[in-house]
Amino acid sequence: MTAGTFKFQVGTETFHLKAGDSMFGPRNVPHAFVKTSEEPGRLVIMHAPAGTMEAYFAEARQLQNPTQAEREALLRKHSMIPAGPRLTPD
Repeated sequence: MTAGTFKFQVGTETFHLKAGDSMFGPRNVPHAFVKTSEEPGRLVIMHAPAGTMEAYFAEARQLQNPTQAEREALLRKHSMIPAGPRLTPD
């Protein structure tokens, strides 16, 4: 991570990361993250194998105020399974 603070959930574990921190999310383990800082945040995320992640993010950038159904449809299009409610920054 390069800027801001984030909360990550990987499986049942929760992590709070700041600039310079790193973490690993194993394949097939549900995971999510949310920005917790007021200032802009920036992450470096690597996927291996990447599959269609590049296409997913390119399409996600085009969505303007998407509904939950639109977000979930895009996830499913790229073989990702929504796994519960969105994380909150608290």
